[in-house]
This record gives sequence, structure tokens and C-alpha cells, in this order.
Amino acid sequence: MSKSGSSQSGNRSGRLTYRDYLAERRQRAHDEAAADATQHESGQIPEHPLICADEPEWIDTNAQVSTLVDRLRDAEVFAYDTEFIGETYYPPKLCLIQFATPGGVMLVDPLAEGLDLTPLWRLMVDPAVSVVVHAGQPDMGPIVRYTDMAPARLYDTQLAAGVVGQTYPMSLAGAAEAFLGVQLPKSLTFTQWDERPLSDVHRRYAADDVRYLLAIRAELDERLERMNRQRWAEQMFDDMREPGQYRFDAVAQARRVLRQGSLPPRAFVTLVELVKVREQGAVAKCLPPRAVMRNTVLVELARHRPNSISGLRKLGLGKNQIDAYGEALLHAITVARAIPRDELPRRHNPLSPAQRDAVDRIWKKLKAWADENELPLQLLTNRKGFTSYARDRLRDDDLDGYALSHGWRREMVAAKLDEWFEDR
Repeated sequence: MSKSGSSQSGNRSGRLTYRDYLAERRQRAHDEAAADATQHESGQIPEHPLICADEPEWIDTNAQVSTLVDRLRDAEVFAYDTEFIGETYYPPKLCLIQFATPGGVMLVDPLAEGLDLTPLWRLMVDPAVSVVVHAGQPDMGPIVRYTDMAPARLYDTQLAAGVVGQTYPMSLAGAAEAFLGVQLPKSLTFTQWDERPLSDVHRRYAADDVRYLLAIRAELDERLERMNRQRWAEQMFDDMREPGQYRFDAVAQARRVLRQGSLPPRAFVTLVELVKVREQGAVAKCLPPRAVMRNTVLVELARHRPNSISGLRKLGLGKNQIDAYGEALLHAITVARAIPRDELPRRHNPLSPAQRDAVDRIWKKLKAWADENELPLQLLTNRKGFTSYARDRLRDDDLDGYALSHGWRREMVAAKLDEWFEDR
């Protein structure tokens, strides 16, 4: 489940590049893991009807893929995970796909020459099968890219663990120990998943990422039923099945660039246009967006909106960036300038001191309520999202865009929120 990076060295200037640095760092960690297998040895695999203790099978031919698809379809429910390089490639470079059923653990090599994974991706979105993952949102990316859909039936053990009151987000190692009493080996956070052949250590680690998921799900299902929270979990899985969240969204990306900050409306729409330029560059160069242009540079460009190459230079863009993206950036700024004022996002006045105090009090009540009901607060909302919700609620604005206004979250806390806002 470790998602890490690798790259090829080489730089005409002779200087160490971003990719080179990460590659060297991960190569050292990869070699150390393979050399010191004792740090990563799995414990005794318990006897369990849903846990296969066999060594993982390596799959790298089309005939083997065809057989695997048949086996997974027959199993109907199976565990799924991927290993990829996400820090130095964009989109992430898929390096390994893992599956597990009660009858076997299978490792698919997507880097094998001539391997056609189309039958596998089609199976993943077939309503006849159920896909079990842990913290599986990053693993949906390849499925959506190749099918334009997410799995029709999806079960995330990390989300389900949160719904039954476990720590959220819970790691796979934490879930294996909490629900099965199994201690997983040390995580391979930095490693070269695209290296071939993979060592036995790396194969065992990858196998353990899926080996226990079906048994963990069985334990979670019992608790969900006992606590009458199956429907809440299903609604969270439904949210994961929305394919749009796995595609590039310029507005959402601009908000992530800002993190806790804010910009005036005109500057924000400029940032949205600039993010589009960076995304195009990232895809063209197969580099993560932050390696193409730093977030801080984008924000400064959006704030000051230069109209010339010299203006870009003054804001910290280097020659290579200007040569590659200068004209596109200036065009993006021009596009944002032309957006009519009445189409700009609305600018909110800050909350008054009394309103801020009220939001703080209600937030504390919500935290206490979540603790009393054995539900991690992070599954309901985070502080930034709640502050935005509370701001709009205090102003009698539309709340339809907030998760707290829908589904199981509304069912659980609507009455309490009504009471707390009324008593503020």
C-alpha cells in the first residue's frame, strides 16, 4: 500500500534534479529493505477461512490475466490494492496490482511487456463483483482512467473502521492488529516498486496489503450490524464510487493550492486558470504539478496578475519556466481578467467576533457529541469545512453543497445542529 517514487537520472547541467534526489533516496531504502529482510518479515499467518497463507502468485502474461479474471469473477468478492510511483510521475506510474481471495494472493505486473489489463479493469467495474480496499481512494485512479467508472460495488475497510468508532484514519497495520490480532511488518514507505525482479521481501509486503482484507471486512460487517450502521458505511462507499472526484478539477485544485489561505474573487479565478496551465505542463512532462511550478508561485501570480514576461520574472519564475509556460500563463491571466464581475465567486465578509465565538462553541459541542457516539469527527467534517458551513448557516445561505446537509451525516446530527445554532 506504500505509494512511493522512482525515476531516471540525467541532467544536462550536471545538477541533481528533483527526480534524481527522490530516486537516490528511495533506491537506498529499497536496497536496505531487500538486504535486511528481518525488519519486514511477516508474523505467523493465522488460520482463517478468508485468509490465504500461500506465497503470492506472480502474473505477467495475458493468459495468466485471463485466468485471474475468471478466478476473481468466481470469487465474487476480492481484495484489491496497487503500488505506484506518485512523487516523481504524473499521472502516477502503476507498478504493481494486488488481489486476494480466500484461495490465493495474486500480484500482477503492469510493467510486463505486451500485458493487456483491459479485462481486469472491466471486471473491476462489473456489478457482479465486490471490490474490497483499505484507504482505497488512490487505487481508484487507474480504474477510472481506463474505464471512466469506479467499481459498482466497493467496500473500504478504513472507512468502515471509522464508522464503528475506530481511530480514523486507521492504517492497515492498525486494522489487522485491532480486528485480527495480526502484526504486520514494517512499512516500505520508500521503495522502487518499478524495479524488476522484485525481491521476496517486497512481494511479501505487497501480498500482505491484500491478504487480510476479506477477514477484516468480515469483522467489520459484524460490528456494523451490531451498531446498526451498515447504511452509513454504504453511503460513504457510495461517495467513493463517484468517478468525477478522480479527475482533474481546476476549482478544487485551486482550493488545495490555497490550503488555509484565501484570495479576492478576481485573484481566485485567476488561480483557477493558472492551475489549468500547470496541469497541462505536468501531464506533458509526466511530472507532479508541484515539480512544474510551486504553489506559492501560482498564488503570487494570481495575486499580482502580471501582464508581461518581465512581470513573471519579477515574481520568481525562472528562465526555463518562462520559456515553457510564460505565454500560456499570461494568456490565463488575460482570460481571468475578462470574466464579468457578476460571474465572479461571491466574496464573504469575515465573521464578527460574536459569530466566531458561536462557531467555536458549536464546534466543541460537535466534537463532544462525536466522542459520545463513538464516531471519529473527521468522518463528519473537518474544522475548515465546518467553519464554512457555519458561516453560511449563520447568514441563511444555501447549505446544499455541504456533506453535513446530506445522507447519514444529516440523519445523525441535523437535530443537534438545529438545537446548537438556535441556542448560540
